[in-house]
Amino acid sequence: MAWVPDGWQPDGFQPPGWQPEAQSGGANSCLITEFKEVQISNDGAVVPVAMGQVRSQEVLFGTSTQSLPFRNGVKLIRVIADADVYLVFGADPTATATAIRLPANTVEYFGVEANEIVACYDGTS
Repeated sequence: MAWVPDGWQPDGFQPPGWQPEAQSGGANSCLITEFKEVQISNDGAVVPVAMGQVRSQEVLFGTSTQSLPFRNGVKLIRVIADADVYLVFGADPTATATAIRLPANTVEYFGVEANEIVACYDGTS
């Protein structure tokens, strides 16, 4: 399990000795942070402000590589990759170049369910 200090926020800060859980599949890295809570605006819309961090995991991808299943209670994930990444969500997903594309070094939030998995693919392998 990844070590996460109390009060840590997903702002790019990584304390000394911190290492996310890694899933090996290639040379590119996709960091996925799981959250149990989200903010709701006054009009009822979900605001991409994550609270209640559960875990971070790193998926090393080239060919389609799956994350660990999201933990119980997880409602939102934050994704950032060091290379363009194609994402597919589901129980046993395989990502292809027709999937959701997230450009390199772009932060995006996705609503998810517990035990769901995301597959990451570089689009060329």
